[in-house]
Amino acid sequence: MRARKADFQFIDYANAKHGFTEPSRSWIDKFYCAIFLENATSTVEGVGYHEKTSRRSWNAMLNLLAE
Repeated sequence: MRARKADFQFIDYANAKHGFTEPSRSWIDKFYCAIFLENATSTVEGVGYHEKTSRRSWNAMLNLLAE
């Protein structure tokens, strides 16, 4: 992207896990566990909701769309 001189922004949210905008992560757990794990009731490490990051990412998207 730099080689093409594209106008871009990369945002890295500390402490955010995969699926950080999804408050009800049960569907993620069930899907992942049913496919990859034997125990379909396990929680998946590295997946989870993070309220502050969800709020910040939503505001960042609104700012992008406002440009």
